[in-house]
Amino acid sequence: MADIAIIGLSGNSIFLEVEEFHNPGETIIAKRLHTEPGGKGYNQAACLLKLGSSVAYLSTIGTDQAAKDCYHYLNQKHATLYFEEVIDEKTALATILTDKHGNNQVTVYPGASKHLSLNHLKKFQKEIESAKVLLLTLELPLEIVNEAIKIANGKNVKVVLNPAPYKKDFKNIFNCDYLIPNEIEAKQLFGLKLTDNIFDKVTYIKENYLKENLKGIIITLGSNGCLYISKNMSKHISGIQVDSLDTTGAGDVFNATFTHFYKEGVEIEIAIEYANIAAAMSTTKKHVLNSLPELDEILKTKKI
Repeated sequence: MADIAIIGLSGNSIFLEVEEFHNPGETIIAKRLHTEPGGKGYNQAACLLKLGSSVAYLSTIGTDQAAKDCYHYLNQKHATLYFEEVIDEKTALATILTDKHGNNQVTVYPGASKHLSLNHLKKFQKEIESAKVLLLTLELPLEIVNEAIKIANGKNVKVVLNPAPYKKDFKNIFNCDYLIPNEIEAKQLFGLKLTDNIFDKVTYIKENYLKENLKGIIITLGSNGCLYISKNMSKHISGIQVDSLDTTGAGDVFNATFTHFYKEGVEIEIAIEYANIAAAMSTTKKHVLNSLPELDEILKTKKI
């Protein structure tokens, strides 16, 4: 059985490099095109495998070439795969526009991932129950997320949740161990204004959301690092200065790297520092799968 259980969206990612993002009604010409398998959960699984974790992965796919590509990449990395085919539905698709500054805009068609069912989850249940950590995002149907958390809680399996994309109907954060939103998702999740300074809201977040099983909240802040809030403390961990080319997938790398070290029993603040380093390193290369850092690189950078 694998150390990490992941349920995620798998699909084809189309990367387009542009000078600047276009305005409504404007047509622009892309400079470069690249395609590869992807999805938040998919990227996290790929990153964890590269770091040396064993991974069991559940996802729904279509019966097209994109489905074959998704299966092939993780299979050759020796993941334990539960790919469930959905007839007459396309595999998920994402378009990622990256501008000359390395910023990105992402649009996702969920396709077959919409059809992930409780029957599919039942086949995967033993993987959750035997794992050290369950890693989830909100790119899945909420009934699947909630039931997976319930299964993990029943066997005292740790739960790390990346609440992305934000869904206002999701209320189950208190049964997770660690929550890792980005700044915008955190403000949405905690009922804040997008103009609020997140550092001014630490006490509010701590008093209202760090309850029950929830041990800590890690808010990623892009190049500004991240903000860690626990029941006993809060700490800003500064960003790592790098020459960023493409920020796509940096959040997935952060989540996966934190989960890897959390599973290893590393002190939480140290696990966050490793995740911070890995996410920054991933932005120095284009696309996602090509940018996943090696474990030795992360450890070496931490020592410098």
